[in-house]
Amino acid sequence: MNLNGSSDSPISDGDLSLEVRWIIPGVLAPDMVEWFGPPSGGIETRRDYYLVSATGPDVGIKIRGGCQLDIKLYGGSPNPLTVLGQSQGRLGWWRKWSFPHLRADAEIEPAGWTSVKKVRRVRYFSLDGRPVLGKADATVRGGCAVELTDVIVERRSWWTLGFEATGPAEALTDELNAAVAVMFDHPLPRGVRLDAPLSRSYSEWLVSNSESHLAHH
Repeated sequence: MNLNGSSDSPISDGDLSLEVRWIIPGVLAPDMVEWFGPPSGGIETRRDYYLVSATGPDVGIKIRGGCQLDIKLYGGSPNPLTVLGQSQGRLGWWRKWSFPHLRADAEIEPAGWTSVKKVRRVRYFSLDGRPVLGKADATVRGGCAVELTDVIVERRSWWTLGFEATGPAEALTDELNAAVAVMFDHPLPRGVRLDAPLSRSYSEWLVSNSESHLAHH
């Protein structure tokens, strides 16, 4: 298994990551949670707000849990990821900048923003794919975070599986490969397919949903 990615990214500054994500409609099944395994830091429930109306799929702007502003820029994609010759996903380079944000009323959705409720499970892996307990071990020293999350947007249920490798640019491809190898060492539950059309970032998915919603009104 090889991601065949290059560590050269066309954008600079900020925190660099190499990511792949699938977003699937429907409720997250218990057997998928069992496949994922125990999260490193328990289960987190939070509400994020994404700016959709004034951005495109290559820009992600969100208020994380009401206390942090994240800005992400897409920096291109190496070759697609193929897992065990079956699952396919689109890899992407991203740069992220984070800033403190004053907590707002979680029940009030800012104009132009989309509310996304999440129940997140995250596992962290070291540079060589060994499980580690803390986020800092994977982000400061380099490694990969693997996330399985229930998502609710406009009262509709979705779930997402994502891999995010961070650390030294030259190591990101190997980091992601190592985590993918560990996670897909056992097969996905019956009926679960991770196909290329389902592989997209939150930004691309929300923009697509917004355009689809407008087209029906």
